[in-house]
Amino acid sequence: MLDVKGREMRVSKTKDKEGIMFKFGDKVLLRADSMELHTSKTCIQIDNVNVLALLKQGDEVRFGEDACVFGEVESSDSSQVTLMMKGGGTIKSNDVVKVPGLHYQCMPILRAGDHDHIADIAIKHNFDYIIVPYVQTA
Repeated sequence: MLDVKGREMRVSKTKDKEGIMFKFGDKVLLRADSMELHTSKTCIQIDNVNVLALLKQGDEVRFGEDACVFGEVESSDSSQVTLMMKGGGTIKSNDVVKVPGLHYQCMPILRAGDHDHIADIAIKHNFDYIIVPYVQTA
């Protein structure tokens, strides 16, 4: 059995290995220009441009496995979202991004890395099952 990453969003790398500290009231842009650009105190880069157009005022965007660091959408358009941070903490390189209530149809079920894992591991070793998380319908 192979467990692939599936539908998920990630934050780009931060320059500081310890991550970036946000506190209640901080305003930050959420963009998807390039994962090569570092996430900073003023701009969080994510790896899915399609989700930006789906966010609307009042939506929550959560960061990290425990999702304790989060912001509320103040304004949005197809290229960027302005967040007001409501839950403080540190955002680290490659942290997961979650949007409660968002249906992830805008994202492919398998990521590029998943295809590689399936070809390199599952097919070569005749795996019977592949688990794909975040699938909401079959």
